Amino acid sequence: MLNTTASYEPDNLIVGHEVPALTFGVIVEKGQGILKKGSVLGTISSNKNKKLCDSTSEDGSEVAKFVLSEQIDTSSENVCAVVYKSGIFNKNKLIFGGNDSAEDHRAELRDLNIHIKETLY
Repeated sequence: MLNTTASYEPDNLIVGHEVPALTFGVIVEKGQGILKKGSVLGTISSNKNKKLCDSTSEDGSEVAKFVLSEQIDTSSENVCAVVYKSGIFNKNKLIFGGNDSAEDHRAELRDLNIHIKETLY
């Protein structure tokens, strides 16, 4: 007899399907610790690795480009990860570096077909 139980708990990161949530593989820069699902990443100009988007950075990662699709640990090494390169995302679930917010990056993300939506949850 097999007694396997699985459960699914929605995280409400993706909140619409009018724009497909397309994924892409990237390398995330080491030394950032644990990055949670929903972290918004920019691209470091010098090596093209991805880094948590923070408008005070001056290495290229200050421009939002992708949304992390899974939690990863970058503490000791670069990590291959899957990111969203398009879709409609819950404003309350997006994570930025520094004091940045979704509103700070809404226009640049929209240009990439990443849309931010207000939700009650």
